[in-house]
Amino acid sequence: MCNDERYRTDLLQVRLKGETAILVSKQEEVVQLILDTSAKLFEKYGYNNVRISDITRDIGMTTGFFYYHFRSKEQILQMIYENYISGAADAVREIYHIPNLTAQEKLNLLIKRHCKGIRDNHSHVSVFFREYRNLSEEAIKLIQEKNSEYLKYVVKIIEQGVDEGLFKADVNPKMVSLAIIGMCNWIYQWFKDDGEKSIDEVGEIFYRLVTSGLLK
Repeated sequence: MCNDERYRTDLLQVRLKGETAILVSKQEEVVQLILDTSAKLFEKYGYNNVRISDITRDIGMTTGFFYYHFRSKEQILQMIYENYISGAADAVREIYHIPNLTAQEKLNLLIKRHCKGIRDNHSHVSVFFREYRNLSEEAIKLIQEKNSEYLKYVVKIIEQGVDEGLFKADVNPKMVSLAIIGMCNWIYQWFKDDGEKSIDEVGEIFYRLVTSGLLK
């Protein structure tokens, strides 16, 4: 078990030594451990059926140590949502701005990265799609903004393909983008690492499926 006062003293000692990077790393690792553990418990039992004591017991930490990092279970849920959608929005924005790539190449990268992101963060993604009703209004507004940002850049990639003459001129970029996002998102329900196809193969199948209807 952790001693909260000893932990705070350790942090102060690190600060005095000027080793800020070590302090940040240590705190980030603890926060991530709490988030990952919470996401797995929320996925398995449901958010409303998990108590903070369940989280701390699963990790092996005191309740006081938990409250040193989080105010509440609600804050954990909000951070799970914010981290996932912010990371996704950052990724699609980065893909869109990669120079010297055609829209077709960006779309390939986008679909495969989206699928891998869901595979690599399965518990977080499951919580993301199942526990929306437990978010505060403020958190929902932020999530909606990030969702809109993600959609905006997928639309931009499709529009780039039309402008480049690669994609059909009569496509509806928003409808196509929503279809791509929905298709990729749904793999959280059925993809298994020991299944018939690897995540790379699933991404390639999705990419070929989408481009078969887009390419001229």
